[in-house]
Amino acid sequence: MSKEAGGVYIIHVAFSNKIAVTLLMLAAVTLGLLGCNNPAPKFTVKLEVEGRGTVTVDPIETEYIKGTKVNFTVQPTLGYRFERWDGSVAGNSTTTSAVVSEPLTIRAIFAKTTPVVPDEALHNPMLFAKSYLMAQMEA
Repeated sequence: MSKEAGGVYIIHVAFSNKIAVTLLMLAAVTLGLLGCNNPAPKFTVKLEVEGRGTVTVDPIETEYIKGTKVNFTVQPTLGYRFERWDGSVAGNSTTTSAVVSEPLTIRAIFAKTTPVVPDEALHNPMLFAKSYLMAQMEA
């Protein structure tokens, strides 16, 4: 608090969430600020993977401040395909997001693919191997 010319007091208050307040007063008073010491609630996001694949999380935190948007992206392993999201989110897109307002459980479910091999490859080991690998990469 500083006293300016003419008896005006200036108080500048800055909060951790980047809000700043400046008060101009004609007399010195005592102010009490409520809630300044109460940090925003934080919650965990539990990630589970069923099958084989990876999930990328952005941002990566151990706990998330309430209101934080968290993005998830999946990448199936060779021989698997992404099937769906389960738990606190739903859908079958390879990307999804959730806004943290409570503890969340995000489950990514991958399913094993069944490669399609042409009939003529069944009797030719080299053609079978090539067809099988190509089918795995397309899945």
